[in-house]
Amino acid sequence: MNVTGISNFIKQYKVAIIIMAGLLIGTAYANITVKYLSVKPTIFGYEFLAAYEEVEVNSFSLWQYVFGTRFRDFAAVLIMCFTNLRKGAVNAYITYFGIVTGAMISFAVMNHGTAGMWIYLLSVLPQYILYILAFKVVYTIGTEERRNGVNDVKKYIFMVLFIISLVFAGTYVEAYVNPMVMRWVYSWMWF
Repeated sequence: MNVTGISNFIKQYKVAIIIMAGLLIGTAYANITVKYLSVKPTIFGYEFLAAYEEVEVNSFSLWQYVFGTRFRDFAAVLIMCFTNLRKGAVNAYITYFGIVTGAMISFAVMNHGTAGMWIYLLSVLPQYILYILAFKVVYTIGTEERRNGVNDVKKYIFMVLFIISLVFAGTYVEAYVNPMVMRWVYSWMWF
């Protein structure tokens, strides 16, 4: 493969490459933390999952917290998308997403072996489907060239409203549906 072929490959699979690099960093972080800092990974541990069985979740309060957290992240990246730092901001967020995902998968696997991957997957679905769609729109805004016409302003307003509705729906699902899914996962593990 020549230099042009490598360059085209990187452009075509840029997002996947950045996520994979983040996953590797997150996995390394999780392993180094557990091995050298003698930290026991408690997230996705038995006590963590047992809390879903014992605790009554106040879904509205949880939704307020989750919406504030997720909306803050999306708003920060979205605002950066309208500056000259847009490509760097989008790439930094993709890397952050990969690092966090890699660490969480590693902690789940450390506690539950291969089943930990399934536990992690079930813990982020279905809301992450909506978040990924929202971020795809953010990515489009952040990576496309600006023409600054009236039609562009209308398009961006529509895209921002679409992002807000996806984040709203994702946080609703995360607060109201996800605790039931995790309760089911916990009961499934100890049927």
